[in-house]
Amino acid sequence: MRMVVLFSGGPDSLLAALIACDEYDPEKIILATYDNGVLIGVEKAGINYSQVKRATDAEVEWRIFDIHGPFHRWGLRGLERRILRFGWNPVCLDCKFCMLFHALEKLEPDVIVTGDRESRKYPEQTPEAKAFWEEMCGEYGCEYFTPLWDWKKRGVYEELARRRVSVRGSEPKCMLAGSWKKPVSEEKVERYLEGLRKRLLGLRSTP
Repeated sequence: MRMVVLFSGGPDSLLAALIACDEYDPEKIILATYDNGVLIGVEKAGINYSQVKRATDAEVEWRIFDIHGPFHRWGLRGLERRILRFGWNPVCLDCKFCMLFHALEKLEPDVIVTGDRESRKYPEQTPEAKAFWEEMCGEYGCEYFTPLWDWKKRGVYEELARRRVSVRGSEPKCMLAGSWKKPVSEEKVERYLEGLRKRLLGLRSTP
C-alpha cells in the first residue's frame, strides 16, 4: 500500500501520520509538504520527518512539492473578486484542492492522510468540504483518511506525549493566514464547492 500524508510538520499532521501507520501498515509513505508560493519556512516541515520514520518499518520519504503555478492560477488570480462576490475568503479551499489534485495525479496513492479537525473557521475543514475531498479521492480509487476529525487540540498533544513524540510544531507559516474573521456557513461553502466540482470535472475530462 502506498500512503501519502499531507504533511505540514505540525502536531496534527504528525499524529495523523502515526495513527495512519498503525491503521494501514503501508509499504511506502510519502510525507508531502506543499509550497504554494505564499508560505514562510517550508523547509521546517521536515523537522518531524524522523518521528514518523522511527515509528514504522515502511519506506518513508519526505518531499516538498511546488504547486505555486496552479495555486496562483486557481487560488490567487481573481481572489479579490471572489471575496467580494462570496463575502468571505475561499482561498484555503483552492489551496487544499491544489494539494490533493497534485497528490492524486502524480503520486498514485492508495490512501491520502490529513490532520484535519472539524472546524467552521477553516472552510477546508468543514464537514461539507470533507465530503468533497472524499468524493474527489474516490474519483481516483483512493481513500481519504482523517483520523483526527473529532479530536480537540489538547487531545492531540496528549496523544503525542503518550507516544513519547515531540509536540514541537514545525509547520510553515502562510502569509494569507488570518484573512478570515468569522465562521463560514454550510450554504456558502457548498456554493463554492460546486465550482471546485466543475473544475475537477473539466480537469479529468481533459486529455
